[in-house]
Amino acid sequence: MDIHQLFAAFTSAFTQAQRLVTLHLADASTYREQLLPQSVTGAEALSQPFRYEVTCLSPDVGLELKSRLGLPAELGTLTTEGDSAVRCGVVPQARALPADDGFARSGLTIKPPLAHRRASRIFRDLAMIEIVQQVLNEPRRLTDCFFLTLDGTHR
Repeated sequence: MDIHQLFAAFTSAFTQAQRLVTLHLADASTYREQLLPQSVTGAEALSQPFRYEVTCLSPDVGLELKSRLGLPAELGTLTTEGDSAVRCGVVPQARALPADDGFARSGLTIKPPLAHRRASRIFRDLAMIEIVQQVLNEPRRLTDCFFLTLDGTHR
């Protein structure tokens, strides 16, 4: 068995199954098995947006960092009870890190989807529900982050 066959056999086991931390980006066809979260550090606080720094490994050194910017992301962590705690956000920052034993390493920052909005608007003659629907449906990349359903009557 030559080195290329050995490396191919090793990377075939490169999956997120049975991991404590999982990462799914909106463009699943490209990144589903190309990024493996290695470590996560983050902060959450009351009345403050969360921020997570995810270090990822990839067997493909050709993945462009800029293609990950703005993608909706789902970060899952396994709790002590065996449940998964999921945080959803977007990737506003991606950076290259030093390689690790033949794998490309990258760092992704995950923040809340609406944290970077700097728009000021006036909504006239719209109900609150219509305003929320309009705000959540405007950025095309964010439509993958939110799914809004309404039950009952609203004024």
